[in-house]
Amino acid sequence: NSLFVVFAIQTTLRISAAFQANNSVRFTNLPLQDACKFQPWVYSPGAVDTDGDSLSFKLVPSMGAGCVSFEEGFYVYPDEIDAIGGSPDPENNISIDPLTGTIIWDSPQRNGEYNIAFVVEEWRDGIKLGQVMRDMQIVVEDCVNQPPEIGLIPDTCVEAGQSLNFEITATDPEGSNLEIAAFGLPFEVENEAVLIQEGQMPPVQAVFSWNTECANVRLQPYQVTFQVTDNGPGVPLVDIVSMEITVVAPAPENLLAETVGSSIQLSWDPSPCPEAIGYKIYRRIGPYGFEPGFCETGVPEYTGFTL
Repeated sequence: NSLFVVFAIQTTLRISAAFQANNSVRFTNLPLQDACKFQPWVYSPGAVDTDGDSLSFKLVPSMGAGCVSFEEGFYVYPDEIDAIGGSPDPENNISIDPLTGTIIWDSPQRNGEYNIAFVVEEWRDGIKLGQVMRDMQIVVEDCVNQPPEIGLIPDTCVEAGQSLNFEITATDPEGSNLEIAAFGLPFEVENEAVLIQEGQMPPVQAVFSWNTECANVRLQPYQVTFQVTDNGPGVPLVDIVSMEITVVAPAPENLLAETVGSSIQLSWDPSPCPEAIGYKIYRRIGPYGFEPGFCETGVPEYTGFTL
């Protein structure tokens, strides 16, 4: 009788004068999904936080009317149901990555319609600002399709004002046509990123391009999730990979240091980013020869420099 059970979604915001404006997490991927029996199912909600807050994810039991938890034993997780509705199968496990939100169910053992819920928590300076709970449905069916596979993409970094371009590749064991999609905040900003795919016959390639700007600089990296979907027989299956993009401000140009008596006079060109609010200056007695790596910010302690 689950058809007649009310499901719940919930948003909690912390209102405090200690924080600036806060926006709830939004989801850019659909909550209605299909899966194949005995085949791994993978999903990403495409969670986006426009404030750049840190996000954490966890599975929770679904709730009913009024966002009230069901009585103990009423709701069970999908991996607690085996092929005949008896004891859980050790080959049946559902989990969520606490950092990326990617959910893996490996693997469904019984046809049916399943509901799962997860919570996304927002954190800023170590303080929880709020959370959003999403309830979603997974329809498990018989099918002979096998999931596609998308290549791993390493985390990367880019200096604001520069263009970031890289290739994504996906394959399919059955040679089915493939479509690559992407979710994340870079596709939501004013200077939005683009993903262009060439052809659909595997192996397929798509190119991610983002012309970054000063407004994209922030402490937290941008999380981008790439999803490949096949059009194989029966239920379309997907594979997902997530990566992070860090956008840093340009380094100061034309730094000069001139001795004036027992002092040193420093000068440099104004930052090309008007959002810059100041600089941190480090010093030490004697040279060290520190050369920052690509996109490296700040000065490591081991160099002996002090603020």
